[in-house]
Amino acid sequence: MKKIILYLLILVFVIAVLILPDFLLNTENFAITFPNKKSTNSIDIEYEDIYLVKAIHDIENSAAVELSEPVNQYVIVGAPSSNDIIQNLKTEIPKLKEFNILKEMELNQELKLGLMYKEYENNKNSYSLTHVVLELDNSKNLFKIENKTKKFLYVAVETDYLASTQNKEELLKNYIKYLNLTVIDDWKYEVESENKFCMKSEKARICISLEISSTYYMFSMHIM
Repeated sequence: MKKIILYLLILVFVIAVLILPDFLLNTENFAITFPNKKSTNSIDIEYEDIYLVKAIHDIENSAAVELSEPVNQYVIVGAPSSNDIIQNLKTEIPKLKEFNILKEMELNQELKLGLMYKEYENNKNSYSLTHVVLELDNSKNLFKIENKTKKFLYVAVETDYLASTQNKEELLKNYIKYLNLTVIDDWKYEVESENKFCMKSEKARICISLEISSTYYMFSMHIM
């Protein structure tokens, strides 16, 4: 009797060894056939090829991999046009005036700049930003330049340089025009606090924001 029971146990064990791997494999295959939910941070396919949209996602999902030099203050006499950064400022700041964001900034004078360079990369792409502190008429104004498009992804200016302080939504819409992002069609204006205002795109998963301090108006672009 004991031998019969032992044989039965061995038989059950052998059958289990033969069947169990197939059962687990089939179970695993069954499990992975469930479709994945779309990530809440994924960009709508219609907008993922817009350079600045892709760039800000890649930059903010990456770490800075190289800092070429620390903040370095120096004086440029006469604002020579041969200097790339000065030329960039002289090209882009008038565009901010053209889009009714800033007033006139006089750049044809002795300028004092602070510069910091950062590079970002992921598996496919790399980007570089130049952080500029522009000292002008006893004020400090900050710009973050994306070095391929030359656009300002961050602008912080003293209130006196702002074209208007009244309509925050209009200022943000003008900044979106400056960034050439009007092609995105689902911008929605939101007041996040008494000092922070945003235009958000769910499709592009980005936020264009305006923050206000006692002396500065700060425009920036971030992922949501």
